[in-house]
Amino acid sequence: MHPQGDTLARLGGDEFVITLEGLQQAEDAAHVADKITAALARPVEVRAHTLNTSCSIGISIFPDDAEDAATLMKNADTAMYHAKEKGRRNYQFFSREMNIRAVERHDLENALRLALNRDEFVLHYQPQIDIATGRIAGVEALLRWKHPVKGLVAPATFIEVAEETGLIEPIGAWALRAACEQNKAWQDAGYPALRVAVNVSARQFHQPNEFARAVQRILARTGLDPMWLELEMTESVLWQSADESIQAFRRLGKLARAWRWTTSARVPLATLGSCPSTRSRSTVPSCAMSTRQGQRRHRGHHRGMAHSLNLRVTAEGVENLAQPSTLKRLGCDEYQGFLFSKPVPADEIARRYLRRGSSISAREPPHGRRCAGSAGAQWMSS
Repeated sequence: MHPQGDTLARLGGDEFVITLEGLQQAEDAAHVADKITAALARPVEVRAHTLNTSCSIGISIFPDDAEDAATLMKNADTAMYHAKEKGRRNYQFFSREMNIRAVERHDLENALRLALNRDEFVLHYQPQIDIATGRIAGVEALLRWKHPVKGLVAPATFIEVAEETGLIEPIGAWALRAACEQNKAWQDAGYPALRVAVNVSARQFHQPNEFARAVQRILARTGLDPMWLELEMTESVLWQSADESIQAFRRLGKLARAWRWTTSARVPLATLGSCPSTRSRSTVPSCAMSTRQGQRRHRGHHRGMAHSLNLRVTAEGVENLAQPSTLKRLGCDEYQGFLFSKPVPADEIARRYLRRGSSISAREPPHGRRCAGSAGAQWMSS
């Protein structure tokens, strides 16, 4: 950079703007972006801890992309979001196509706000099957958007925007409340009690103690016994504020007897022992199963460690008939996936799998065919 005319300023939070003057060609800006990315990629040692950082950079050029400062910065911001979508640790130049995408993103944000006000979100439920008995052990609640024009919209279309704009917090709160209400409604209708699992995003758990109070309020209002609710969250959610997270779990532990952990929650054993879990779950993606001996030993070790900590192990994404028997030999406790059922509306769960006044039943999976697709652990991608 050229010290006489270049400027570095902080816009707020983790966003900065750099103006470069006297560049001869666009490639010069790319060269500077490469140097910044490399510099920020170097690990930083802080009190015996190694911190790793990365950045996403958006570049707009005067006067090709804009002729005034405000528009130039707006276009650079659009390019930066495009860089984040590409996987971070990179830079992207602004283009008119990006501007079109930015307008579409703005429209989607407004549509999501309307969807909340108009109650357009719905939950579908995917059964979780006990491998030993073949019966339904619970269901996972998965979000869908019932768009008035486009029909049922998959979460992959809108969850990223919901996360970035903070709308995931009210949407997540709605999903948690709706799942509890539905589970209580099943019980009140005479169906056997079963667990319902609800995913929790990082934004929802940003203030763990407030989240714990919100869960308490929802359970009190819906009348659902806490033992029939499971919360799913990843490592990044659990440990973004470890001490406060443990306090929140202790608060929730007074209510709930069951917790579920996903595969990405590589929880330190000492810390896990301080969480009030009496029934936790560790998720193993069955689609990654292989016959290679080394990988089988690794999964066996993972399963053995989970059981030693009193964790139940669930395999998700089960799609073919060979997988359940393999999972049973490996010691997995439950499975979930398209082999048994895709996510379906609440009334279909009751009609196909539940019987009033009896224990939970489950039909055999559709033999002779392989179901396409997979069911991931995250409600925003399932």
